[in-house]
Amino acid sequence: TRQQTSPPAHPMSRRGSPRPADLEEEPVSSRVCDGCCGEKEAEATTKEPSAAKAVSQGLRSGAHLSSVKEVREAMLPGMRSIQGILYPKFICQDAVHSLQHIFSPRGGDVILVSHFPIRGLQRLMVALVEGRKDPWAEGLLDRPYFLEAGASRWGVDDYLALIASWPGRRCFKTHAPPQLFPCRWPIEHHGDGIPPKVVVLVADPRYALRICQECAGCLGIGTVRMSVYIAAVLELRLLFGGGYFEHAIAWAQESLEKPQTVRLFAAERFASHDPAEVRDACGELATFLEIPRPDEAVTQLVEATFDRPADATAALQKDACKPHEAINGGPLIELVGPRLESFQEGLMELSGQVHEIFGQLVASWVDCSHPCLARLGTVAIRGAASLLPRPLKGAAAHEAGLCRPCVFALRGICRNSASMCAYCHAEGHAKTKRASRGRRAQRRGARVRTPSPEDLSS
Repeated sequence: TRQQTSPPAHPMSRRGSPRPADLEEEPVSSRVCDGCCGEKEAEATTKEPSAAKAVSQGLRSGAHLSSVKEVREAMLPGMRSIQGILYPKFICQDAVHSLQHIFSPRGGDVILVSHFPIRGLQRLMVALVEGRKDPWAEGLLDRPYFLEAGASRWGVDDYLALIASWPGRRCFKTHAPPQLFPCRWPIEHHGDGIPPKVVVLVADPRYALRICQECAGCLGIGTVRMSVYIAAVLELRLLFGGGYFEHAIAWAQESLEKPQTVRLFAAERFASHDPAEVRDACGELATFLEIPRPDEAVTQLVEATFDRPADATAALQKDACKPHEAINGGPLIELVGPRLESFQEGLMELSGQVHEIFGQLVASWVDCSHPCLARLGTVAIRGAASLLPRPLKGAAAHEAGLCRPCVFALRGICRNSASMCAYCHAEGHAKTKRASRGRRAQRRGARVRTPSPEDLSS
């Protein structure tokens, strides 16, 4: 049965996940949402002191936020608390609770769970689940996949009627923890066919929080320095969806208890610049989702992911949460390495107290019984020593002269296509001259004859 109270804080984090003191919990109503969000927001606006209102409006107009106090003043007016978990103000509490009592996913449905915003990654997931061949296609995310947002906007009954008309497999998303999961839980499936699946996307906390910081502007908050954002998240817990670390641990426990229904996947594997690694990650996901002929579907999709079409920018501009990196010529899914570097640089500007908080939270993953979180925590706790190499291919890397050419492609013998090779196949690289057979044999002979140091000789 679903617990209607917030889960206890993980023992490694004694601070728990307190909500800001001046963010009041709204009473739970049993009625279906019929537009009460607008009424409640209007009430909140009239009650807000004029001085604070002026400050928050100024900060949300696109200003640069340079202190934790400014971040707090900018974010709180756009938040509401539901069972102690922070949600955007446009999410209606009645809609969330109604979905929990009414909505039952049908066979084949997939619900993506991620604490951090997913942009290009959602395109890849939707294309895989719904059998689309092009993750760059215009209108791919036109449907209201975000469960709580759709139910809050249209009302629960109208929203459920709308999604019931969608043919085939459906790929919803939510950012909720298990206790606020927007459907009947645990999911029940009777009869034949593919049961509903829950795909939980977790990521290195540095990568996830950097993406959250990038998307803060989508909510009209303004731009925030990385160091300031880290302090606001770790010290004040100003983060939609509750604590990032606690959210992942709660879902990890669900996956251990319900392995046929819930599974964790590391988001970084889908963001790799190596097509082979992305193909392996998509293959594991396709197997879990019981997609027919997974090898064929995955290969086609991954090749399309690494083959950016000419009209990609125009198609991506219409997404609600725009993948700015992809719009400006980058890969579909946000690169990991530069974001880890940005987070580490921001963390270095902060006090030892913030470092200690971050270390304790990461340690809660290292000590977690779920191998996926333990792996991610072990990498994150290494800090700057875990930073990834820059991409070996891509238009930007090639134009800057930072790519690594494929020596096999230069000789026309690479076994992979340009889209599936981890190295650069673009034109303009100088062809390397291979040493003659005799010269190669001479080098091998020289290595064999080289004596070992005296202290290593037996």
